[in-house]
Amino acid sequence: MFAVLKSMRTVIFCFVTILAFSCAMAPNGQRTDTNIRNRASLRRKQKGEERTCTRKVCPEDITETMDTFLLNYDNRIRPGFNEGPTKVYSYFYVTGFGPASEQDMEYTMDMFFRQKWRDDRLAFKDMNKNITELKLNNKMVQMLWTPDSFFRNGKKSIAHNITVPNRLLRIDPEGNILYTMRLTIKAKCPMILIDFPMDVHTCHLVYGSYGYTKDQVQFIWYEDNDTQPVDVPQSSSRLNQFELINYTWKSDVIFTVSGEYSVLETKFHLKRQMGYYVIQTYVPCVLIVILSQISFWINKEAVPARTVSGIMTVLNLTTLSISTRQSLPKVAYATALDWYMAVCFAFCFAALIEFASVHYFHLQVEKSSQKDDSSEANMFHYCAAFRKRLIEIRRGEGHMKVNLRDLFKMASGMQLDRKKDFEYYLRRLAGFILPRHWLSEMSPRKMDVNASDVKLAQKLLDAAEDQINEVTRSQGGVNRIDRVSRVAFPLAFFFFNGIYWFVYLSHQAHEVAHRLNP
Repeated sequence: MFAVLKSMRTVIFCFVTILAFSCAMAPNGQRTDTNIRNRASLRRKQKGEERTCTRKVCPEDITETMDTFLLNYDNRIRPGFNEGPTKVYSYFYVTGFGPASEQDMEYTMDMFFRQKWRDDRLAFKDMNKNITELKLNNKMVQMLWTPDSFFRNGKKSIAHNITVPNRLLRIDPEGNILYTMRLTIKAKCPMILIDFPMDVHTCHLVYGSYGYTKDQVQFIWYEDNDTQPVDVPQSSSRLNQFELINYTWKSDVIFTVSGEYSVLETKFHLKRQMGYYVIQTYVPCVLIVILSQISFWINKEAVPARTVSGIMTVLNLTTLSISTRQSLPKVAYATALDWYMAVCFAFCFAALIEFASVHYFHLQVEKSSQKDDSSEANMFHYCAAFRKRLIEIRRGEGHMKVNLRDLFKMASGMQLDRKKDFEYYLRRLAGFILPRHWLSEMSPRKMDVNASDVKLAQKLLDAAEDQINEVTRSQGGVNRIDRVSRVAFPLAFFFFNGIYWFVYLSHQAHEVAHRLNP
């Protein structure tokens, strides 16, 4: 019995020796394939199964391939540890861009984040030449080394896990790995709102390795003939207030205390769409200013109407300004909209001050008329239209022109002032310097009016009654300040709008052109 066991041991030893010798004499690829087939055959024999798959690539082949390259694989060590930095090629496809918030100064973006790198430890071209690519699920990711990418200016990042983790992993025979994730990124976007709402902003997205310096991991944009590193389709933009006018990308190096890191940076250039603010703010401001200027056409004696009109326009503009400011961050500088509303507020307040001035001078005139006890004389004296309305008097071959105010003075037996020449204006100028009693002798000389002139003037006034009534109706209590304001205020507001829109729209066009052609 002992001799039989010894002979069987000798036969087994010889068989193993011959098998090892044949494997050593075979080429590397053939030896690897043979080993895999032998292990697969051994596993099937252990399970008591026979190979039933007749295709080139069977599930057993994929299982054996993965088991083989994961046998001595250490996912704690990066690929090419002794061969220089690991090159990670990156690109992403944006499925949804927006919204962007100036209140929180941030923007949100959904994307497919893709990375490519090579790990020679996972190459299986010598194991099974029939397998062209391994398409694996998310569970395999935990077993492999992956770049520790993170978004440097990100505030919150979400990796989607419904219904399963949204990850894609593919490995080709050369060991090239494609790793894709679906992410939602909320990143910081500092905004300068000086030109608001005609502002243009640039939002950055910067990402790289968290722990590996540029000597260990190098990030590179992936570019080929059919693919660009950053792809943002027009249908993916979900921006209500902004328009994505352009986006650019570049590679960069960031210097920190812990070392130099390779990063990739994308710039998204946004232009605000100001239609909402035109409808909700600018048009109401213009209408309120126009409403405040309508009071110039109301009779100066309608004090309640003009007072209410002025106060209501000021209050409405103040309320509109407060409501508009609530949607903006509390910045320490004035925006373009603030300047516009401030000027509109100044126009409304000036209209209210204008009525106060008109009312004050009207009271002064009434006091003077009470002293003279003649409202009609006061009307002829202060109304400029009576000085401008001339009546032509003909007597024989001679004729002369006299205004209604002088005609009224003649009919009342009042003396007429002589023509206001250089002496008159010199006296007015001296009135600001010299005491009033020194100027008593400098008063203008009067023109005497005789009885015949008085009778003639009274007849002419009776004949010119229609013209007097016409002038009275046309004036209707209109003050000279109101007449000037009717023209000056609208012209000033028109010129302000022209300058305002020209300056800010030109600046916006310049900023857009600069970002379209960086």
